[in-house]
Amino acid sequence: MDSKQSHLITIPIDSRMIANAQKISLQHRNQTKANQVYFNTLAVLAVDFYCQCIDIETDIAKSSALNNILTPLMDTAGLFIKDKGLLECRPVLKSQDFCYIPTEVREDRIGYIGVEIDEVNSKATILGFVKSVESEKLPLTSLEPLEDFLYYLHKL
Repeated sequence: MDSKQSHLITIPIDSRMIANAQKISLQHRNQTKANQVYFNTLAVLAVDFYCQCIDIETDIAKSSALNNILTPLMDTAGLFIKDKGLLECRPVLKSQDFCYIPTEVREDRIGYIGVEIDEVNSKATILGFVKSVESEKLPLTSLEPLEDFLYYLHKL
């Protein structure tokens, strides 16, 4: 395990998270869109759980990933951090070595967190964060450790 991997945070994906993600994704008839919404929702709920554990206040009602109006129009996984803004929580599948950042979420975000979703083992691993992105493919090797995210958030 390299030094970056030792700083990863793994969150259990519980039945409540799965039920929420399924409920929101089932509102979409297009299967590709439904899958996108499902994984985006799981990523947001995992980061929300992490934030609750370390006393970072979130407002899930203001989070773009769970907004019934925005999800059909955009590929968004924004979690609202109270008094800070939207943190984009991008799902990463186990086979990927990059984090996909859609054009529509490359602005108006306080940062981006990569979250590896492992459905088989019911867990989400928070891989790290960056303050900003330049392109749609963010290599996972570019992610900074979560300690840097906490320091950055405190400075905002």
